[in-house]
Amino acid sequence: MSDRCHLEVTFRQEDRSQFLTFMGYEGEFCNEWEEAPGVITAVEWEANYACHPELETLATHGVPFYGQHGAGGTYPEGVFASAEGVYVACDAIDGSPVVPVREDGTPDPEPLATAREFWHTWRQAQALVRGQPAEPEPRPSWGNL
Repeated sequence: MSDRCHLEVTFRQEDRSQFLTFMGYEGEFCNEWEEAPGVITAVEWEANYACHPELETLATHGVPFYGQHGAGGTYPEGVFASAEGVYVACDAIDGSPVVPVREDGTPDPEPLATAREFWHTWRQAQALVRGQPAEPEPRPSWGNL
């Protein structure tokens, strides 16, 4: 059984073969293009469960990337990023993380912390994919949200 969705991921050209191998593709994605010199954006129209396990595995190998996926039958659309071995994924609407709000009007602290960590990791991944230095500051500690 599978649950498929649209997936778009941006990564370094030098990591293309790792993406194809870990994601189980035979030679190519459904569609891909060079977004900038050495930077590939690939699209898969039928990504099984948003390729979440495969992307987590790539992240543990230190591969930087970022992207988004559409909703499947059992999960909402989402965004994800990987930098320096850290993989962060969260629910999204139109490519931006979403955070549930409680009845008392306060944001749910766990998804809020994940959304903040996503933006930090996304900035790191974007810099690394484009061959720029990652942000020098350490990962944020959000303390009391």
